[in-house]
Amino acid sequence: MPQGCGEFLQNMTGVELERGKPGAARELLAEALPLTRLADSKRIEAQVRYRLGEAALLTAELDDAIEAFRLALLLVRDVGELGPAREAAAARY
Repeated sequence: MPQGCGEFLQNMTGVELERGKPGAARELLAEALPLTRLADSKRIEAQVRYRLGEAALLTAELDDAIEAFRLALLLVRDVGELGPAREAAAARY
């Protein structure tokens, strides 16, 4: 159940980001992040962290965006969802 709720909230942030409301997106992501951890879903946690990066970019918080994208990349690499070419590119970070 927590995984499904976390995934739903993460998906809803896409709507808020498209509407130009990064603050609303961050609120949803703040709720989604602990749910993904509770469900031990690294894939969805990576998606949440990626969305946090998008929200940070919209508000010109570049350091926050870089950190969110870095954490998302680490999680995706840990899950093993990068292909060989992307893995090689990600190794630089």
